[in-house]
Amino acid sequence: YGNSKVKDEVLVIEISLKERSVYSRSKVKKDIQRMLTLYQRSGRLSTEINPKLELLENNRVNLVYEITESDVAKVSKIV
Repeated sequence: YGNSKVKDEVLVIEISLKERSVYSRSKVKKDIQRMLTLYQRSGRLSTEINPKLELLENNRVNLVYEITESDVAKVSKIV
């Protein structure tokens, strides 16, 4: 797991859900899609991003994105 090919700072720009904001599954889905688009632009088409929630007291959560980066897809033949 991890993101060695795309830096944290670049990914954070794509995340609309911020600390102390209201948690929404739809926002998480949109954020994942935006991050995946970054990877797809660099040819990493099979990258996977999975959100993990850690439930806290007082109706709060920690949100962690687990990233499995793929290798760059290359064209082997054009017919």
